Parts: sequence; structure tokens; C-alpha cells
Amino acid sequence: MKPNIGLANKEGEGVVKILNTVLADEYVLNTKTKNYLLADHEALIRALRVDLETCADRYHDIGTNDFLTGLMEKHEKMAWMLRAYVEGKSV
Repeated sequence: MKPNIGLANKEGEGVVKILNTVLADEYVLNTKTKNYLLADHEALIRALRVDLETCADRYHDIGTNDFLTGLMEKHEKMAWMLRAYVEGKSV
């Protein structure tokens, strides 16, 4: 049974084509956004690793080192979740 929503078959086909294009564009944008977010988290993790070494070796600041470690762990978790989502794995 076909739906009766007031559109002829030709009109319906045109609408379906438009919606398929919109859906594909939205999917691409969504994937690109997640990949950019993942890259940002990974860049922050790399920078925090350098800062951790500097705090420990140069300044001997254990408190700041611990704070930065916690921050890095949060970014690592978020990067892991984004990576799993982008790769299509269940988180």
C-alpha cells in the first residue's frame, strides 16, 4: 500500500532525490566534524604530554603534573570514544 500524502509519483521521486542528497551531505558533515574533533583532542594530548614532562623534570611541580595528568586522561577518553564512533564500533 502506497502512502497517500498528496504528492504524485513524479513529485514524490523528486522529493526523495532531494532528501537523499540532504541526508548524504549531513552524514559527510557529521563525519568530518567528528574527525576534526578527534584531531583536536589528539593534538591536546600530545601537548599535555610535553607539559607533563616539563612540570615534572624542570619545575618539580607534582600538583600541576597531577592536574595535567587528569586533564590528559579526560582528553584520551574522549578521543577513544570519538575514534570508536568514527570507526563504527560500539562504545
